[in-house]
Amino acid sequence: MDKITEFCQPIADAIIAGLEKVQADGCKWEMPWAAPKNRPYNWLTKEPYHGMNTFILAACQYNKGYRHPYWLTFKQMKTVESQFNADTGFTDEVHLTNKGAKSTRCLKVDRYPRKGYKKVSPTQYISPAGKSCGPDEGEVFYSNVFNLFNVDQISGWPDGMWSDPIQSDHIEPSYDPCIGWWRSAGPQLPPLQRRDYAAYSPPHDLVYMPDLSEFTEESQYWATLLHEFSHATSHKKRVGRDVKTRAEIKAYAVEELIAEFSASYLTAFFGIEGDLQHREYIGSYAEVLKNDPTIIRTCASEADKAATWLLKAGAMDWHNPFKTNEEIAA
Repeated sequence: MDKITEFCQPIADAIIAGLEKVQADGCKWEMPWAAPKNRPYNWLTKEPYHGMNTFILAACQYNKGYRHPYWLTFKQMKTVESQFNADTGFTDEVHLTNKGAKSTRCLKVDRYPRKGYKKVSPTQYISPAGKSCGPDEGEVFYSNVFNLFNVDQISGWPDGMWSDPIQSDHIEPSYDPCIGWWRSAGPQLPPLQRRDYAAYSPPHDLVYMPDLSEFTEESQYWATLLHEFSHATSHKKRVGRDVKTRAEIKAYAVEELIAEFSASYLTAFFGIEGDLQHREYIGSYAEVLKNDPTIIRTCASEADKAATWLLKAGAMDWHNPFKTNEEIAA
């Protein structure tokens, strides 16, 4: 088993178990990776995590009950410790420790030039024989598993460094933010046509939707619409998506999983209750992941791209705790 498959297997198994539970019990699909607004960030670099690592860390924060979405490697923790001790504003020496804490494993996958190949542009390489070629020939994959610790797992922080996030009382859901986003993103999204079913038509670049009155709950209307708009990002004039799968894997199930994950991110962002939009595909979802657990990496990555594109199309973005509203708007 290669490194990527070994890494993805337990994550795929957990998703499969959740899907099969929904299929057996008819219960709601729990989606702990759909963290509302506060995506996982590296506390030292101030950069967000992407793709599958967003998926993993958000789910871990939810399952473990961590209060904050900030993460560090052991080496980065020691760098932060040194920065604190170099700061003359602290009277006492800081000693950060994660003793006894269990790390969360994440995956970095990148490409680098194949030995003997020279990169002359983002899409062109020169082989050792002097032949021009593309990235498929000129690059090789590099994968590395690294370990992260949530800041809640680290003790020794200066006094007052962390405070409990403010817990708001339950309020009735408002669809105004989602409606505002849709109005702003409208020119970049496919138009809607009324049908008695929900679907996205790639050849016509149209989204078919039942009327709002045909849904028992308004939240399901918006969750369904966000699911179909997620499909629409596959169009080449938006994100574009050409998911390559093995011959025995049904590509439509992969695309459905991408849309499910993307919609789960978006419903969490807008504070909308969401659930599986196409329960009849559960068996196909599970089959896809059983045949190739690494597909979960593709689904998580493509869903992240789709949800991010859709938000930006409506002049919105994920909350960045390290930037002011003015910086985000710019």
